[in-house]
Amino acid sequence: MTRHRPARAAAAVLTALAACGCSPGAALPPLPPTPSAAAGDGAAAVQRPLPAGRPGTPAAGLPSAADPGDATAVARAAVTADWTWDTALDTSPADAQRRSAPWLTPGYAALVAAARPVAAPGADWAALAAHRGWTSVRTRQAFDDPVPDGERSAARQFLVTVTAHGRDGWRGPASTRVQYALLTRTGPGAPWRVAEMRVAR
Repeated sequence: MTRHRPARAAAAVLTALAACGCSPGAALPPLPPTPSAAAGDGAAAVQRPLPAGRPGTPAAGLPSAADPGDATAVARAAVTADWTWDTALDTSPADAQRRSAPWLTPGYAALVAAARPVAAPGADWAALAAHRGWTSVRTRQAFDDPVPDGERSAARQFLVTVTAHGRDGWRGPASTRVQYALLTRTGPGAPWRVAEMRVAR
């Protein structure tokens, strides 16, 4: 994996902070509204959102409680939950994203909870579902953090390796991506929460 992609994504983090005139210690900019089928283009508007999955614990389990005073631990827990899929419970990756809610800000958690995808989840999900599959996730902190921690904001980046497993014994290839988590808190000593997550492109 080359380092230029993380560099571009780090630049996007800095741009997001700069867009509101924020310093690294200032509050993060607000998130844009989540698109909905009703507000989308004509093709999306006529599609029905995918149903939500059912409650339960995915086969790989969920991250244990993270120290709310540790930005790295909170970010790691949210990122891990985000990629912990289980097709026996979930109808799309959006269900896994909703399980990251304990580590998100209230506003971001509400956006994630309201999101209802209208498109099929794609080939990776289809292959996983064909084997009634689930994913396991490994994370390690990637390179240097893109901006220094402030009193109220922080950013973390991870190399996230996702491995597919099937309940029929199938094992899919592992894939790795860089994911960024932007965190915020109300003040020194307050708990950190993830305000946004982005995958480097």
